[in-house]
Amino acid sequence: MRKFTKLIDNYGRIHDYLRISLTGKCNLNCSYCMPNKSFQNNNQIILSNIITSNEILFLANYFCYRGIRKIRLTGGEPLLRSDLQQIIKDLNDLKCQHKHFNEIAMTTNGVKFKKYAENLLLAGLNSVNISLDSLKSERILKLTGQSTFKHSMAAIIKAIEVGFKRIKHNIIVNKVMRKLFSYKQMLNIIQNSYPNLICLNEKSFDVTKLFQVSGWLGKIGFITSMTENFCAGCSRLRITADGNLKICLHDNYEVSLVEILRNKMNSHVIDDWFADKPNYNLKQSKQLNKIYDQLDEIVDQALTKKSASHKDTNSDKIIHDNNENNIDDNNHTDELYELLTPKGDVFTVARLAGIQAAKQTSNIIPLCHQVPLSHISVDIGYRLGKIHIQSQVKAVGQSTGVEMEALTAVSVAALTVYDMLKPLQKGPIIIEKIELLEKLGGSKGSYLKLGASK
Repeated sequence: MRKFTKLIDNYGRIHDYLRISLTGKCNLNCSYCMPNKSFQNNNQIILSNIITSNEILFLANYFCYRGIRKIRLTGGEPLLRSDLQQIIKDLNDLKCQHKHFNEIAMTTNGVKFKKYAENLLLAGLNSVNISLDSLKSERILKLTGQSTFKHSMAAIIKAIEVGFKRIKHNIIVNKVMRKLFSYKQMLNIIQNSYPNLICLNEKSFDVTKLFQVSGWLGKIGFITSMTENFCAGCSRLRITADGNLKICLHDNYEVSLVEILRNKMNSHVIDDWFADKPNYNLKQSKQLNKIYDQLDEIVDQALTKKSASHKDTNSDKIIHDNNENNIDDNNHTDELYELLTPKGDVFTVARLAGIQAAKQTSNIIPLCHQVPLSHISVDIGYRLGKIHIQSQVKAVGQSTGVEMEALTAVSVAALTVYDMLKPLQKGPIIIEKIELLEKLGGSKGSYLKLGASK
């Protein structure tokens, strides 16, 4: 019988919580999530290569073998997938085989939830998080682009009526939609109105800092990933809508899982497994074990890339030097927040646009052949009055140069910054000096720009 190891990183953290994004598509345009144009373009890119229901189930089964206890379905908006109910039902069937796997959760904006609530509960959904950013309809309209207050409230009420035992509602707290509140600021405001607020968990590395007003049934939780991170207790991994494993929300590092499943040598094995799930694992076929070996290799390698804290990762730095030396980041948090605009977070959106553009290089540039990629990062920082963008791209096996993918990533990221800053900029915005710093592989060999650090 094959033995699977736990998902443990270099810092001894055991990962037992998997978040699976079912789609990049959403029916809202939340200002804190994705601005209009980048949001729409991002949807099209993700949906062109979206993870299938069979791939979701196969990967969920694999990760359950490796100790996953909880799976959360996210998006985009998961209720926009027509096969959502079947996906939940198939995941629920895995509980019979993996006794430690005991929770299927979902995060939704609530717009379509009321209609499907009962069926989702019957399919096996255990808990639901519903977004409700304000009790004022006009503020929700400004935040999300639609009048969704009634839908969200109806979703919460319906979840209670049909019998969901665990119901949460999510709130993104921001200040004039420009600068985020810190956890302590929010806590002080609540304690001024409810002085009998008590803390339910004292550990600094708990993902959610839980509080409760004495005598009340409900609880208040703060997820302080930006202002007081909980990295020491992080147990989460993510699978993106296009089938990549993402080790940290604040890190650009991703590795493709579906490329293994879509390999011609493997795809028929996946199909056979899916057609005969109850019995197939008992056969322990050599082909299936080879797929597990391939997944083990890239997942274990990805876990070694996970930092002790996301304050040490590129996405939380204002400046990222090519030689990856540490820099002065004493005011990185406040400066990063000041780059929030009415259209969204400039750095985050530009990174997303650059990463997605690199994946689509062969579709954007005629005669540029498609290359399977194992790594894409886009680093953005502010230095000497200019925004600097740098991308690193690696191919599977690294046998060919992927400078076109890196240059495309930087170009699209720069255009995204331009698009987001133009409403605020009175003078001209200039995009300049896009250049190749280093290349490994390819028909013409390697290249290193004079003066650039390896």
